[in-house]
Amino acid sequence: MHDNGACAEPQGVEAPEVPMTDAEKQLNLYSPDSVFLGKIPKYARDGRFVRSGRGVMPGDADTWTAYGVEWANASNTPFRLYKQWVHEGGIASPLIVQWPAGIAAQGELRTQNSHLIDIMATCLDITGIPYPKKYNNHIIQPYEGVSLVPAFSNHSIKRSYLFWEHIGNRAIRTDKWKLVAKVQTRKKFTSADESTWELYDMDLDPSETNNLAQKYPEKVAELSMLWEREALRLKAKPWPW
Repeated sequence: MHDNGACAEPQGVEAPEVPMTDAEKQLNLYSPDSVFLGKIPKYARDGRFVRSGRGVMPGDADTWTAYGVEWANASNTPFRLYKQWVHEGGIASPLIVQWPAGIAAQGELRTQNSHLIDIMATCLDITGIPYPKKYNNHIIQPYEGVSLVPAFSNHSIKRSYLFWEHIGNRAIRTDKWKLVAKVQTRKKFTSADESTWELYDMDLDPSETNNLAQKYPEKVAELSMLWEREALRLKAKPWPW
């Protein structure tokens, strides 16, 4: 699998590119066990100077630039938005599974919904290892995922819902219905943001273009109450601000 959503950040393009000095053109190797925490590395692991600035094409290991909002939208076509939002453009990602001893099919697609939280549940199911209830006399919170083993044989996965919350952006999905909302601005979260829900039929509209919230208010009420309940249980709420 890979990371979710294209990145729309303006990283590394705030100023024009500055030509490298003679010293920066020389290789400057890091040790193989070097770890970069909370800072932009000045040199790549192969010793090249890390370039940034407008005009530097992102992608190579010696660059520190992002491609911005426009290309983030294009990268996620046909899905809406990008990283940080919980519309499909911010959360949809592929999962490729290979297990010769347990999966007879090869090169086939499955359409059952899955989530990162399902990986551990799947491994526990395959190995038969029980999930512990306590460790060192401390009660362990139960895991949230479900096993994906049925999907390997193209059977349905028994799941009540999937839940998301990220910096106020939030969603919940049950079967074909997805309730989703996004914060309108990153500078100030308001009560209007918290009550503005969108509703989509994901079987018919996976690109989230036809908001059905006004057509099915009872479904919005049902799913929003479920989201609020689960947000408190999972400690996504109360909000940290």
